[in-house]
Amino acid sequence: MFILPTLLCLCCLILCYNSILLLLNISKVNSRIKYLIGSVLIFALILLFRTSLLAGEFLREYPHLMKVFSPIGFLMFPLFYLAIKYAINEGQYFKKTDVIHFIPAFIHFLELIPLYMLSKSEKLVLLEELFFDMYAIVIFVHGLIPGIWIELFRLVLMIFYFIIVVALVFNFKIETFKKFIKGKSNSIFIGTIFYILLIMVTLIGLFFLNFISFFEVLHLFINKNIFILILLVLVISYNIYVFRNVTLYLGLNNVKNPLIFEKKTQLPTDTSDFKPSLDWKDLDLNKSEVESRLIQLLEVSQIFLIAELTTSDFAKEADLPSRLLPKILNLTFKKSFKELINEYRIKFAKKKIDEGYLLLYTVDSLASECGFNSRFTFSNVFKSELGLSPNKYSGVVRKKIKTLG
Repeated sequence: MFILPTLLCLCCLILCYNSILLLLNISKVNSRIKYLIGSVLIFALILLFRTSLLAGEFLREYPHLMKVFSPIGFLMFPLFYLAIKYAINEGQYFKKTDVIHFIPAFIHFLELIPLYMLSKSEKLVLLEELFFDMYAIVIFVHGLIPGIWIELFRLVLMIFYFIIVVALVFNFKIETFKKFIKGKSNSIFIGTIFYILLIMVTLIGLFFLNFISFFEVLHLFINKNIFILILLVLVISYNIYVFRNVTLYLGLNNVKNPLIFEKKTQLPTDTSDFKPSLDWKDLDLNKSEVESRLIQLLEVSQIFLIAELTTSDFAKEADLPSRLLPKILNLTFKKSFKELINEYRIKFAKKKIDEGYLLLYTVDSLASECGFNSRFTFSNVFKSELGLSPNKYSGVVRKKIKTLG
């Protein structure tokens, strides 16, 4: 009876370990991922403690744990939503208005206070009447508001958050997804979002079945353990996925090219980092052929639009040794990799603004289109290149159009 919950607890422990391992190395990880991994860690902790009540006689020994996790359960879907929202729209952070997502959990906690204040013996009586059935406790043990209404509201709220999360993901431009997929450091970004969506669907199914069972419908034909089994499979599969990437990233095996986390090449800030005496002869490369490939990548393929573009990614596309790329760029363009990519991104942004892009879209959208991870970085680089912020430059363009008109 307790095999599935026990296995689920064990897998949640492993998932917590893997998530913490990633968060401890967050300085080396794409900043978008930290929100997603953080939400997965919180989910694993909640599921661990919640499932522990199913796997043993904790409630019999500690009846005060009854319904403790019920308000916390209201937090899971809002946390998933906020994590994906911040991950997709990098540069956005927690706002005061985001507190509204936690109000249902707080209200539920307040209405459960009379239940929490019952004595141990009174709680044991309630539990014994329900034969310590966790699913029955969810519905029949309640505070000021009947359990059936709480669970109905919880289910509606879960479906609501799932819909807006799906909308967020689908509104995340396909072109942007392609940029992430090209960057090896972001495969876990896509995988974790997909994993969160699967978790949300499974939890909705589990809570729906539990709610329906109150009316003695369907529960005779569908075993609730099916959803626990699905959760177990999801946690195990994600554990394998994350652990594989963690081991690759931390160098725990001999694979040289990690699938997800690729340490970025340190970019020089000025051309003085290069040897002034360096010549094409020293590189043993065909100058015209290399220059042609670089121009093709920058002018035609527009590789600079890829977010989180690294020297290794660029060198691979150009079929050049990554260790030589900074020297080659200095010889060809007299610029470092970072300076060159930013120059092309700002040229692209300037052209977009000249075409009226900011009349229809936001600066955040333009920053993403140009390959920048945040509006702040984009605005700073734009201003350093052109002397004006994107909005001010757009204003100048509009004035010129009006004057000419």
